[in-house]
This record gives sequence, C-alpha cells and structure tokens, in this order.
Amino acid sequence: MSLRLGYACVNTRLPSPARTVRLASATRERLRELIAANLDALEAILRWNAGHGIEVFRLTSNPIPFGSHPVNTLAWRDELAERFDELARLLAATGARASTHPGQYTVLSSAAPAVAAAAVAELEVLARGVRV
Repeated sequence: MSLRLGYACVNTRLPSPARTVRLASATRERLRELIAANLDALEAILRWNAGHGIEVFRLTSNPIPFGSHPVNTLAWRDELAERFDELARLLAATGARASTHPGQYTVLSSAAPAVAAAAVAELEVLARGVRV
C-alpha cells in the first residue's frame, strides 16, 4: 500500500487561489481580474505540488468569486473553458488528485429560506464543477 500525501487549500509559499472582493465592489471587470489571478495561483500551486511530491490537494471552493451569486453575471464557465481544461490536463499529467468541498456557510439545513437557497446554488456550482 502506498501513501499519498496532500493538504487542503493553503500554500503559504504562493499566492492564494481564493482572492475575492466585497460584494459592493464586485464589478464584471474586477471579477474577471480576480478569477484570472486565482486560476494562475492555482496553476502555480499545482506545479509546486508536483515538484514537491504532493499528490493530493483539496481545492478551495472559491476560485470563482461569487460564482453562485447573482452579482456574478459573467459566463465564466464558457469564457474560461480552455483555462479549466489546461488545469485539468496539468492535474492528469502529474497524476495528482484534487477535491473540493462547500464552504462553511453552505448550510442546507438552515431555517432561513434565503440561506438554504444560497446553499443549493453553491452546491450546484460545485456539482457542475469547473473541470479542475
């Protein structure tokens, strides 16, 4: 039996792949800029992991700021399909495994209908995946 080592989300040597913006400042241009930076940071982390024998990595659930929120009106899945495919090929080439999970505020059991609806929207984004 072989042991595969990994870690979750945070590489303190490289930029974060989960940078975000306040809701009030979430313009299309700013979201596009942050998403590109987050995906670049994710690529750097995946390459760093491969170079250091790290074979398991739990991705942050936030590479797409406000990915499930109405403020993000970008067709980011379509716009970034090629970039997601590049990252998927990188993972495949290195033999690494990646996973993700919903954030701590994704509460399906909330008594507040708006919170439960937001949780469903977040899970739908994760279920459809970003092909990474």
